[in-house]
Amino acid sequence: TDIVEPICRETKKSYAQTQNPRGLKIQAFITHSWDENFKELVKSLKEVFGSSFHKPNLWICAFALIQGDYDTIKKQVEGGDNSLEASPFVLALQKAESFVVLRNSNTNLYSRIWCVCELVFAIRFKLVPNKTMIAGPNTFSNEKISCTDAGAFNPKDKVKIMDYLSRTVGVDKVNGMIEGFQK
Repeated sequence: TDIVEPICRETKKSYAQTQNPRGLKIQAFITHSWDENFKELVKSLKEVFGSSFHKPNLWICAFALIQGDYDTIKKQVEGGDNSLEASPFVLALQKAESFVVLRNSNTNLYSRIWCVCELVFAIRFKLVPNKTMIAGPNTFSNEKISCTDAGAFNPKDKVKIMDYLSRTVGVDKVNGMIEGFQK
């Protein structure tokens, strides 16, 4: 926040846009909980891509979205027409070549509804399971969690995401993937 937020505030752009004004092809979409230690996040990324000759372009929401106050982020997350399909997460997933699940030692990734949403669309866009990589500590491997238990800062987000999930891929399929990712 000490680096990214001031740059976003000054330029009115995401950190990624300030570094790559014309954008980059999304090779890997990174799903993470926002609650991890930054060093742990970097270590997990190195676990996945450290031995890759060509380092991929990563889509990480903390760098791809304009960081700032609640209203700034809310406006971006909701997308232009308030549909899930217009959210930046879904638009990025639609263009991504792979899906990277970054577990952490602080929070079960799938206790957060937007991480569940990312998983749902990764399934829909056929990134899961064959184009999925998993990294980070398996701290929650023994925890039984259902996507229906995921929390949201905005309760309306949970309603919208769970409605979409139920109409498309289904709770059982999502829970099966979550269980596999936690091992």
